[in-house]
Amino acid sequence: MSLIKKGFTLIELLVTVAIMLIVLSAVYMTYISVLKGYKKEAGIGSKTIEEQIGLELIRKDILLAGIGIPITTQPISISGANDNYTLTLLMTNSASSDKTQGYVLMSYDSIGKKFNLIQDNRVDNTVNNIVVLGTDKQFYTKGVLQNGTPKYISYDCSTITNNTVAFGFPLKDSTSNYETVTYDLAASNLARCFSGASNLVRNGMPIVNCVKGFKVYFGYDNNSDGTIDDYCENSICSAINGATNMYTKLKSISVFILTHDGGKDNNFNYGSTSVSYQDTETGKTITFTNLNNVPDYNRYRWKIIKVSGKTVNIRGTSYE
Repeated sequence: MSLIKKGFTLIELLVTVAIMLIVLSAVYMTYISVLKGYKKEAGIGSKTIEEQIGLELIRKDILLAGIGIPITTQPISISGANDNYTLTLLMTNSASSDKTQGYVLMSYDSIGKKFNLIQDNRVDNTVNNIVVLGTDKQFYTKGVLQNGTPKYISYDCSTITNNTVAFGFPLKDSTSNYETVTYDLAASNLARCFSGASNLVRNGMPIVNCVKGFKVYFGYDNNSDGTIDDYCENSICSAINGATNMYTKLKSISVFILTHDGGKDNNFNYGSTSVSYQDTETGKTITFTNLNNVPDYNRYRWKIIKVSGKTVNIRGTSYE
């Protein structure tokens, strides 16, 4: 008896193909979901690293603000409104330039009419443009270190006592007496950011992306007891207005930045038109409103990030 070999019928083949397509579709959708999640998490991780670098730069600038600046010059100013500000810090040392790092100690020679170099702590000793200030932050002169034994800066002043010690701070160039660091907002074109987003920039260099606005709080000591009594919000209020008030009363600066994690997520819903943060340091509730001005605002993971620092170089009449 012969055996008749039967193959698959057309219907059986179609059913098999359909089942395979369903299985493959499920596998593909799982893969896409995992890939999207990975990309989202990778994007958030990358943005977080960028933010940390930018925030550390802000913190260092707050720390350096006022260093090497004459006590008659107000080292900090702010302008703007509606969470869009320009914060300006003056200093001789810049956190982004080794050429301005370090200092020299100098002693005045009243006979030779010059400041002699007695200790050199410059990071880059090829930078010879020096601004010279006394320990009371009195501006003496700006000049170029001349070769000699020791090196010196010529300066004729009958009111400076012989052997008076002064600080010298290196400058990148000879065109000004100090560095100017400016923080403000500039338009962003990053695809992951919301439409109309800004970058928080430092002298034009982006340091935090996808920003909607930022606020600045200045902590000050109004009764000279060494503790912060109150905060100026987004302004140089009367308590710290003017060089003398700022040097004797300003104690800290806190910056609050509104941004978001990752990019637009159509599966996410942010259920408010404002973002608030209760800050334990200042005792203030920091609130950003009008998120609904942003297209699809509810599809972004909004957050407030903070950086703060003590203004250790804006202190009375001495360096610390």
